Amino acid sequence: MNRIMVLGATSSIAQMTVRKLIKDGDQICLLARDGAALDIVAADLKARHQVTVTTRVADLADLDAIADNYREATADLGPPTLALLAYGSLPDQAATESDPAAAKQALTVNFTSACLWLSLLAQDMEQAGTGTLVAISSVAADRGRKSNY
Repeated sequence: MNRIMVLGATSSIAQMTVRKLIKDGDQICLLARDGAALDIVAADLKARHQVTVTTRVADLADLDAIADNYREATADLGPPTLALLAYGSLPDQAATESDPAAAKQALTVNFTSACLWLSLLAQDMEQAGTGTLVAISSVAADRGRKSNY
């Protein structure tokens, strides 16, 4: 039995990945901003598999709330054995070049918050002596384009 935490659980890629990874008996904690969409994803997983699913509505990029959100999610789930990070944004390049606030927001969502979540997960997995972290990124992270960083 796996204990799976999915960050950005309403994204299409997260949903498809989780469907491929889960097995009957797994426990899953889904986190995302949209509570109604979370409920739909949870219902779909329960219909397809015999799994326990909990949901948490959270702004995953809210740096001040990450530790509390993580504690609440692990209180439901226990220490995750598998974590999937599947959230981010593709900001407007021109805005991030000309507006420091837009650049800061892009970095917060796509880098800083992800690093903080993964750090908490890695600490628990290291302490447990087991676990898998999966971070999904867009091809833009691998193949740079002039139109975006």
